[in-house]
Order: sequence, then structure tokens, then C-alpha cells
Amino acid sequence: MSPARRFPLALIAVAGVVALAYTVRQGSAAAPAAPPGKGAERIVYNRDVRPILSDNCFYCHGPDAAHRKAKLRLDLRDEALKANAFVPGKPDESELVKRVYTKDPDDLMPPAEA
Repeated sequence: MSPARRFPLALIAVAGVVALAYTVRQGSAAAPAAPPGKGAERIVYNRDVRPILSDNCFYCHGPDAAHRKAKLRLDLRDEALKANAFVPGKPDESELVKRVYTKDPDDLMPPAEA
């Protein structure tokens, strides 16, 4: 599989984690516990989620206004929530998850050229 094809697949794998983990306040050291009996480690936003967003999303949706697209900031929790980019506990309603899973190349995030 080509690296260009693997990139969106990696984001699909973490989309659910991002939606769940973003419910934690930005900068918080703790996250909700994993479901009992699953043996999964706790998700920590700054350790597990923020680096994924930073590597894949912040160039166009981060702090640099010169590169920002669609006036969307994913680095600020309140801004992302207001835009429904993340809907805590409801990944099916989160625009980020929809954009990662879409088959429409015009809506796909991150875009193929990225």
C-alpha cells in the first residue's frame, strides 16, 4: 500500500480516539478511564491525541493565521467544539470523524495533496 493511501487509514484508526480524548480539557494530564475489562491504557490528550492533530491538522487548522483554512482552529478546544469539529462522546456527530471517513475527495481530511 502506498504511503499516500496509508496516511488517511492511520487517521481513521485514531478518529474515534480523538473524539473521545478531546472531551478532556486542553492541557489536562488525565483522561477518562478505559472501559472495564478491556485492558486498554488511559488516553491522555497531550500524549496520545495532540501529537496526531499537530502532525496532521494544525498546519491548516492551528495557531498560524497565515495558513489557517476555513477559519477552523483545532488547537483550541472551545473553537473546535463551537464548530462541531468534535462532539464529546458522539463521534458520529463530529465533523472531524465525518471528514476522515468520507469517500468524497472534496471533503476528505486531510486532503490528498497534503
